Amino acid sequence: MKTETKLWEKGSVPLVSVTRGQEPDLLHRGMACLVDARGEVVWSVGDPNERAFIRSSAKPLQAFPVLTSGAAEAFGLDPQDIAIMCGSHSGGPEQVSQVKAILNKIGLPAEALGCGGGLTDECSGKHAGMLAGCRHLGFPTENYLNPQHPWQQKILECLCDHCGLEIAEVKVAEDGCSAPTYSLPIYNMALGFARLAKSGNAPGPSQRLLQSIYDNPHGHTGEPDLRDFNEAGDIITKGGANGIACAALPTLGIGFAMKIIDGSALPRWPVFIEALLRAGFIGKATGERMRQSLWSKINSRRGVQVGTISVEF
Repeated sequence: MKTETKLWEKGSVPLVSVTRGQEPDLLHRGMACLVDARGEVVWSVGDPNERAFIRSSAKPLQAFPVLTSGAAEAFGLDPQDIAIMCGSHSGGPEQVSQVKAILNKIGLPAEALGCGGGLTDECSGKHAGMLAGCRHLGFPTENYLNPQHPWQQKILECLCDHCGLEIAEVKVAEDGCSAPTYSLPIYNMALGFARLAKSGNAPGPSQRLLQSIYDNPHGHTGEPDLRDFNEAGDIITKGGANGIACAALPTLGIGFAMKIIDGSALPRWPVFIEALLRAGFIGKATGERMRQSLWSKINSRRGVQVGTISVEF
Protein backbone atom coordinates (compact mmCIF):
# COMPACT_ATOMS: atom_id res chain seq x y z
CA MET A 1 0.00 0.00 0.00
CA LYS A 2 1.34 3.43 -0.92
CA THR A 3 1.88 5.70 2.06
CA GLU A 4 1.18 9.38 1.56
CA THR A 5 4.23 11.55 2.17
CA LYS A 6 3.73 13.87 5.11
CA LEU A 7 3.78 17.55 4.30
CA TRP A 8 6.88 18.30 6.36
CA GLU A 9 8.78 15.50 4.60
CA LYS A 10 8.03 17.02 1.21
CA GLY A 11 10.08 20.09 2.09
CA SER A 12 13.16 18.12 3.05
CA VAL A 13 16.16 17.29 0.87
CA PRO A 14 19.21 15.04 1.36
CA LEU A 15 21.65 16.86 3.63
CA VAL A 16 24.23 14.42 4.99
CA SER A 17 25.18 10.84 4.16
CA VAL A 18 27.25 8.28 6.04
CA THR A 19 29.32 5.64 4.26
CA ARG A 20 30.66 2.62 6.13
CA GLY A 21 33.57 1.07 4.29
CA GLN A 22 32.67 1.58 0.64
CA GLU A 23 28.92 1.14 1.14
CA PRO A 24 26.14 3.66 1.89
CA ASP A 25 24.92 3.38 5.47
CA LEU A 26 22.71 6.39 6.26
CA LEU A 27 21.08 9.32 4.51
CA HIS A 28 19.75 12.22 6.58
CA ARG A 29 17.17 14.59 5.09
CA GLY A 30 16.08 17.97 6.35
CA MET A 31 16.01 21.70 5.81
CA ALA A 32 18.05 24.65 7.07
CA CYS A 33 18.44 28.39 6.57
CA LEU A 34 20.38 31.51 7.49
CA VAL A 35 18.23 34.62 7.98
CA ASP A 36 19.06 38.23 8.80
CA ALA A 37 17.23 40.40 11.32
CA ARG A 38 15.16 42.05 8.55
CA GLY A 39 13.76 38.65 7.65
CA GLU A 40 15.75 38.15 4.46
CA VAL A 41 16.86 34.59 3.74
CA VAL A 42 20.63 34.71 3.22
CA TRP A 43 20.97 31.01 2.42
CA SER A 44 18.71 27.98 2.57
CA VAL A 45 18.44 24.32 1.65
CA GLY A 46 15.14 22.47 1.52
CA ASP A 47 11.98 24.36 2.41
CA PRO A 48 12.54 26.46 5.58
CA ASN A 49 8.81 27.19 5.76
CA GLU A 50 8.17 23.66 7.03
CA ARG A 51 7.28 23.48 10.72
CA ALA A 52 8.90 21.61 13.60
CA PHE A 53 9.04 21.75 17.37
CA ILE A 54 11.89 24.01 18.44
CA ARG A 55 12.46 21.92 21.60
CA SER A 56 15.52 22.92 23.68
CA SER A 57 16.77 25.35 21.05
CA ALA A 58 14.11 27.69 22.48
CA LYS A 59 15.92 27.93 25.83
CA PRO A 60 17.63 31.30 25.18
CA LEU A 61 14.26 32.81 24.25
CA GLN A 62 12.60 31.11 27.22
CA ALA A 63 15.24 32.66 29.51
CA PHE A 64 15.06 36.11 27.93
CA PRO A 65 12.07 37.30 30.03
CA VAL A 66 14.08 36.56 33.20
CA LEU A 67 16.31 39.47 32.16
CA THR A 68 13.68 41.80 30.73
CA SER A 69 11.36 41.38 33.73
CA GLY A 70 14.07 42.51 36.13
CA ALA A 71 14.26 39.11 37.86
CA ALA A 72 17.93 38.55 36.98
CA GLU A 73 18.93 41.88 38.49
CA ALA A 74 16.63 41.54 41.51
CA PHE A 75 18.06 38.15 42.49
CA GLY A 76 21.65 38.88 41.50
CA LEU A 77 21.82 36.18 38.83
CA ASP A 78 25.35 36.03 37.40
CA PRO A 79 26.51 34.96 33.89
CA GLN A 80 26.91 31.34 34.99
CA ASP A 81 23.32 31.34 36.28
CA ILE A 82 22.06 32.77 33.01
CA ALA A 83 24.09 30.32 30.93
CA ILE A 84 22.73 27.25 32.67
CA MET A 85 19.19 28.63 32.33
CA CYS A 86 19.81 28.62 28.57
CA GLY A 87 21.53 25.25 28.45
CA SER A 88 20.97 21.52 28.35
CA HIS A 89 23.49 20.47 30.95
CA SER A 90 24.96 17.08 31.90
CA GLY A 91 23.56 16.89 35.44
CA GLY A 92 26.93 16.47 37.13
CA PRO A 93 27.94 17.87 40.55
CA GLU A 94 28.97 21.26 39.13
CA GLN A 95 25.70 21.65 37.27
CA VAL A 96 23.64 20.63 40.29
CA SER A 97 25.55 23.16 42.38
CA GLN A 98 24.86 25.90 39.82
CA VAL A 99 21.12 25.22 39.72
CA LYS A 100 21.05 25.07 43.52
CA ALA A 101 22.68 28.51 43.55
CA ILE A 102 19.80 29.93 41.50
CA LEU A 103 17.20 28.30 43.75
CA ASN A 104 18.97 29.62 46.85
CA LYS A 105 18.93 33.14 45.42
CA ILE A 106 15.20 33.00 44.76
CA GLY A 107 14.37 31.22 48.02
CA LEU A 108 12.90 27.97 46.68
CA PRO A 109 13.76 24.31 47.36
CA ALA A 110 14.73 21.78 44.72
CA GLU A 111 11.26 20.24 45.10
CA ALA A 112 9.82 23.31 43.36
CA LEU A 113 11.35 22.14 40.07
CA GLY A 114 8.78 20.53 37.79
CA CYS A 115 11.18 19.07 35.23
CA GLY A 116 10.86 15.47 36.37
CA GLY A 117 14.54 14.73 36.98
CA GLY A 118 15.04 17.26 39.75
CA LEU A 119 18.37 19.04 40.01
CA THR A 120 20.13 16.58 37.70
CA ASP A 121 17.59 17.03 34.90
CA GLU A 122 19.24 18.56 31.83
CA CYS A 123 16.54 21.25 31.84
CA SER A 124 16.70 22.12 35.55
CA GLY A 125 18.48 25.42 34.83
CA LYS A 126 15.68 26.50 32.51
CA HIS A 127 13.09 25.59 35.12
CA ALA A 128 14.99 27.47 37.84
CA GLY A 129 14.89 30.53 35.57
CA MET A 130 11.14 30.17 35.10
CA LEU A 131 10.70 30.00 38.85
CA ALA A 132 12.88 33.10 39.27
CA GLY A 133 10.57 35.03 36.96
CA CYS A 134 7.52 33.84 38.86
CA ARG A 135 9.00 34.79 42.23
CA HIS A 136 9.98 38.24 41.03
CA LEU A 137 6.56 39.08 39.58
CA GLY A 138 4.57 37.40 42.33
CA PHE A 139 3.15 34.67 40.09
CA PRO A 140 2.25 31.28 41.63
CA THR A 141 5.00 28.68 41.37
CA GLU A 142 2.94 25.54 41.89
CA ASN A 143 1.54 25.44 38.36
CA TYR A 144 4.25 27.38 36.53
CA LEU A 145 4.38 24.83 33.67
CA ASN A 146 0.75 25.26 32.65
CA PRO A 147 0.73 26.86 29.16
CA GLN A 148 -1.89 29.36 30.43
CA HIS A 149 0.25 30.39 33.41
CA PRO A 150 1.16 34.10 33.19
CA TRP A 151 4.90 33.34 33.05
CA GLN A 152 4.45 30.85 30.20
CA GLN A 153 2.37 33.45 28.40
CA LYS A 154 5.25 35.93 28.78
CA ILE A 155 7.59 33.36 27.24
CA LEU A 156 5.20 32.73 24.35
CA GLU A 157 4.90 36.49 23.72
CA CYS A 158 8.70 36.78 23.74
CA LEU A 159 9.04 33.90 21.27
CA CYS A 160 6.44 35.38 18.93
CA ASP A 161 7.98 38.86 19.13
CA HIS A 162 11.42 37.58 18.14
CA CYS A 163 10.24 35.02 15.59
CA GLY A 164 7.76 37.30 13.84
CA LEU A 165 4.62 35.28 14.53
CA GLU A 166 1.19 35.79 16.01
CA ILE A 167 0.37 33.66 19.03
CA ALA A 168 -2.34 31.85 17.05
CA GLU A 169 0.30 30.74 14.53
CA VAL A 170 2.31 28.82 17.14
CA LYS A 171 1.26 25.30 18.11
CA VAL A 172 1.99 24.46 21.76
CA ALA A 173 2.68 20.96 23.14
CA GLU A 174 4.49 19.49 26.14
CA ASP A 175 8.25 18.98 26.05
CA GLY A 176 10.12 16.10 27.67
CA CYS A 177 10.79 18.21 30.75
CA SER A 178 7.04 19.03 31.05
CA ALA A 179 7.47 22.67 29.99
CA PRO A 180 5.62 23.96 26.92
CA THR A 181 7.35 23.55 23.57
CA TYR A 182 6.42 25.26 20.32
CA SER A 183 5.90 24.24 16.70
CA LEU A 184 6.79 26.92 14.16
CA PRO A 185 8.46 27.20 10.74
CA ILE A 186 12.23 26.67 10.55
CA TYR A 187 12.49 30.12 8.94
CA ASN A 188 10.91 31.78 11.97
CA MET A 189 13.26 29.95 14.33
CA ALA A 190 16.19 31.43 12.40
CA LEU A 191 14.54 34.87 12.40
CA GLY A 192 14.16 34.69 16.18
CA PHE A 193 17.85 34.01 16.62
CA ALA A 194 18.72 36.70 14.06
CA ARG A 195 16.76 39.33 15.99
CA LEU A 196 18.33 38.18 19.23
CA ALA A 197 21.74 38.40 17.53
CA LYS A 198 21.11 41.88 16.11
CA SER A 199 19.92 43.33 19.40
CA GLY A 200 22.90 41.68 21.09
CA ASN A 201 25.21 44.20 19.44
CA ALA A 202 24.17 46.92 21.90
CA PRO A 203 24.26 46.89 25.71
CA GLY A 204 21.07 45.43 27.12
CA PRO A 205 19.39 42.12 27.96
CA SER A 206 20.14 40.47 24.60
CA GLN A 207 23.85 41.22 24.88
CA ARG A 208 23.93 40.04 28.48
CA LEU A 209 22.14 36.80 27.57
CA LEU A 210 24.29 35.99 24.55
CA GLN A 211 27.55 36.90 26.28
CA SER A 212 26.66 34.66 29.22
CA ILE A 213 26.08 31.74 26.86
CA TYR A 214 29.22 32.46 24.83
CA ASP A 215 31.49 32.74 27.86
CA ASN A 216 30.18 29.61 29.63
CA PRO A 217 30.10 26.67 27.22
CA HIS A 218 30.39 22.95 28.00
CA GLY A 219 29.06 22.25 31.51
CA HIS A 220 26.76 25.26 31.67
CA THR A 221 25.22 25.17 28.22
CA GLY A 222 26.03 21.70 26.93
CA GLU A 223 27.38 23.41 23.80
CA PRO A 224 30.99 23.29 22.52
CA ASP A 225 33.39 26.18 22.99
CA LEU A 226 33.43 28.06 19.67
CA ARG A 227 35.67 30.92 20.76
CA ASP A 228 38.51 29.68 18.53
CA PHE A 229 36.33 30.00 15.42
CA ASN A 230 35.52 33.71 15.39
CA GLU A 231 36.12 34.61 11.75
CA ALA A 232 32.42 35.54 11.54
CA GLY A 233 32.45 37.00 15.06
CA ASP A 234 30.93 35.28 18.06
CA ILE A 235 28.89 32.14 17.35
CA ILE A 236 26.26 31.15 19.92
CA THR A 237 24.59 27.78 19.33
CA LYS A 238 21.79 25.81 20.95
CA GLY A 239 20.80 22.32 19.97
CA GLY A 240 17.44 20.70 20.54
CA ALA A 241 15.97 17.22 20.51
CA ASN A 242 14.94 15.39 17.34
CA GLY A 243 17.34 17.06 14.93
CA ILE A 244 16.80 20.74 15.79
CA ALA A 245 19.66 23.24 16.03
CA CYS A 246 19.75 27.04 16.10
CA ALA A 247 22.50 29.65 16.24
CA ALA A 248 23.02 33.39 16.57
CA LEU A 249 25.86 35.38 14.98
CA PRO A 250 25.67 38.77 16.73
CA THR A 251 28.42 40.51 14.73
CA LEU A 252 26.56 39.78 11.50
CA GLY A 253 23.01 39.95 12.89
CA ILE A 254 22.33 36.49 11.46
CA GLY A 255 20.30 33.56 12.76
CA PHE A 256 20.45 29.91 11.76
CA ALA A 257 17.99 27.05 12.17
CA MET A 258 17.78 23.48 10.93
CA LYS A 259 15.64 20.35 11.27
CA ILE A 260 16.77 16.80 10.51
CA ILE A 261 13.72 14.73 9.65
CA ASP A 262 14.87 11.48 11.26
CA GLY A 263 15.84 13.33 14.45
CA SER A 264 19.55 12.52 14.28
CA ALA A 265 22.06 14.95 15.80
CA LEU A 266 24.90 13.73 13.56
CA PRO A 267 24.23 16.15 10.64
CA ARG A 268 24.12 19.24 12.87
CA TRP A 269 27.69 20.45 12.53
CA PRO A 270 28.28 19.38 8.90
CA VAL A 271 25.18 21.34 7.82
CA PHE A 272 25.93 24.40 9.99
CA ILE A 273 29.56 24.64 8.89
CA GLU A 274 28.61 24.18 5.23
CA ALA A 275 25.95 26.89 5.59
CA LEU A 276 28.55 29.35 6.92
CA LEU A 277 30.87 28.44 4.06
CA ARG A 278 28.19 28.75 1.36
CA ALA A 279 27.08 32.13 2.73
CA GLY A 280 30.69 33.37 2.70
CA PHE A 281 30.79 34.01 6.46
CA ILE A 282 33.87 31.81 6.97
CA GLY A 283 36.71 30.74 4.71
CA LYS A 284 37.93 27.26 3.85
CA ALA A 285 40.64 27.23 6.51
CA THR A 286 38.19 28.04 9.33
CA GLY A 287 35.69 25.59 7.89
CA GLU A 288 38.28 22.82 7.92
CA ARG A 289 39.30 23.57 11.51
CA MET A 290 35.64 23.46 12.53
CA ARG A 291 35.19 20.15 10.73
CA GLN A 292 38.15 18.62 12.53
CA SER A 293 36.88 19.83 15.89
CA LEU A 294 33.10 19.42 15.63
CA TRP A 295 32.14 16.69 13.15
CA SER A 296 31.27 13.29 14.53
CA LYS A 297 33.69 10.49 13.69
CA ILE A 298 32.60 7.17 12.16
CA ASN A 299 35.02 5.07 14.19
CA SER A 300 35.02 1.65 15.77
CA ARG A 301 35.17 1.45 19.55
CA ARG A 302 38.92 0.85 19.14
CA GLY A 303 39.21 4.30 17.58
CA VAL A 304 39.74 3.14 14.01
CA GLN A 305 37.99 5.10 11.26
CA VAL A 306 35.48 2.82 9.54
CA GLY A 307 33.34 5.33 7.64
CA THR A 308 32.91 8.86 6.36
CA ILE A 309 30.40 11.68 6.60
CA SER A 310 29.60 13.68 3.47
CA VAL A 311 27.49 16.77 2.75
CA GLU A 312 24.93 16.01 0.02
CA PHE A 313 23.70 19.47 -1.01
